[in-house]
Amino acid sequence: MKKRIAIAIAAGFALSASAAVLQEWTFDEVAGKGVHQLSNSGTPGDAVWSYGATDKYVTDGNGNLNILPGTSGYNSAPFAAALAGSETYSFEVTVGAWAAGTTNVQLQCKLGAEVEIYAIVDPVNGLVFKFKADGKYQSVTASTNLTGTTEHTARIDFNIDAGTAAYFIDNVDVTGSWVDLTGLTFDNASSMIWQKSGGFTTADPSTVLKISSQRLSNTDAPEGVYVVDKYVSSDNNSAITHTVRTFNVQTGDVIVVVSSSSSKDEPAEGSVVFSGGTATLDAVESARANEYKGCSTRYWYTTATSSGTVPVEVQRNGTAYWITGVYHLRSSDGYTVPTLMGGPQAAAWDAAQSVTNSYTLGTNYAGVFIEAISTYGTGYWDPSNADTTVTYGNQHKRNIGSGAFRGVASLDNIWSSTNAATQVTLVGLAFASMPDGIEPTNQEKYDIWLSGYSVDAETGMMDHGDSDGLNNLTEYMWGGEPDNAASQGNSPVQSMVNDSGTDYLEYIYYELDDAASRGMASIFEVGTGLVITNWADASGYETGRGASSQVGLDVVTNRIPTDVEAKRFIRLQIEFTP
Repeated sequence: MKKRIAIAIAAGFALSASAAVLQEWTFDEVAGKGVHQLSNSGTPGDAVWSYGATDKYVTDGNGNLNILPGTSGYNSAPFAAALAGSETYSFEVTVGAWAAGTTNVQLQCKLGAEVEIYAIVDPVNGLVFKFKADGKYQSVTASTNLTGTTEHTARIDFNIDAGTAAYFIDNVDVTGSWVDLTGLTFDNASSMIWQKSGGFTTADPSTVLKISSQRLSNTDAPEGVYVVDKYVSSDNNSAITHTVRTFNVQTGDVIVVVSSSSSKDEPAEGSVVFSGGTATLDAVESARANEYKGCSTRYWYTTATSSGTVPVEVQRNGTAYWITGVYHLRSSDGYTVPTLMGGPQAAAWDAAQSVTNSYTLGTNYAGVFIEAISTYGTGYWDPSNADTTVTYGNQHKRNIGSGAFRGVASLDNIWSSTNAATQVTLVGLAFASMPDGIEPTNQEKYDIWLSGYSVDAETGMMDHGDSDGLNNLTEYMWGGEPDNAASQGNSPVQSMVNDSGTDYLEYIYYELDDAASRGMASIFEVGTGLVITNWADASGYETGRGASSQVGLDVVTNRIPTDVEAKRFIRLQIEFTP
């Protein structure tokens, strides 16, 4: 079903009317900044760029790192522990413009002391791969000339356990055959973003190499939202304040805390504190199920709005036994913020034998749910009849656990007891995102957009999340912020113009540059009356369409002659097809 919303009616006028990223480096600092240290946006959190002469490496304000002429050297970013195991990893570097006269610039993935894999920016051959194993070099007979401003990506896929590696330029396999790594030893891996040999003689003295990004990925990583790290503890009924763990997060990561307690008064809303770290966080959301004598459960969660560290501190007053679980969640693409799906759930019952947490999910989503349960009385709560696998700590009367889901419309987790007369409280949250390779529906694209704003219950397309007179769908199309009345996006503008002696009403409106792929369309119409309407298609008055100065928006210009009718009206509608 299509939704069509009238968003603007101009006044009547006559003749005079008017695949999981483990580690990624991006370079989005202000132009001209001499970079000394850039925090890693992925894991491990202790990886940093380190530089010698900082004035030789500056950002351009467009997301690129420019390596300038200077002395020889290199810059390393450790990958931490050896990348051993059955997984296949991908290391890639995206290179922009370069100009190197007699020098080679090496973009290197170093896997320990014996194995080095290079993407060589060669002044003659362009981008060439070389492989060094056991002190010997092997060249890959493929190249892409990088002279100029064309952006290219060099990628290396390697599996240490299988002993293989393959090379790609702009996603084209140029290996010929997989390179044999069998028998070589690997220790802590690291990458060097560049290493220069020889003196610089540049065609462009201002820039030797422009690097857009560097990324390390696990190509076998989970899809959708997954658990990066977790911590579960059990405390006795003594007063205690402690930092359970410090998590290294990137922008968009979510920290979830759930707790199960033997007291109806604990945990309190302020019992968990996120403070003292280097990451900035959204406001903490917290609630608990209806408490009963001797049992209570609560959740807290917050989203990182910048990369850095997040210490999680638990404060207890000593009147209850606790189990606390802390979960660090991330979307597999490294960018998408995990979306709260069908939760938070909060269920409770008295003198019954079962309780259900129901989640409304999307068949195109993958993610995890996290639950905490607390009971008053004896008996062990058996999770064996849950609809999906849950890992629970076998704590008597109190449990915390999580499970994964993918491609299910809804999920019911049913917990039961052999004890016919006891009380229980249960909370749960489910977070999900689109797995790589799955195209979201138009409705899901809208939901994903809206999830980035705080509109409370005003989530409908006709709702006004910020009471500014524009509904959410209109702000979606015009690039507005539905939770900020001062940011309505780009509203239409109209004026009178004269071209070659003819007067026109010029009407200019904006729309998303990918509106069609989101099920969106602007419907521009003209009529001669408002009492007896005769709206007709006005697309024939369009005189121009193209990219606007606003990122992500196209601009459409229309001119309607004023000498055809004595009076005319125009309107613009937004049409949405789920």
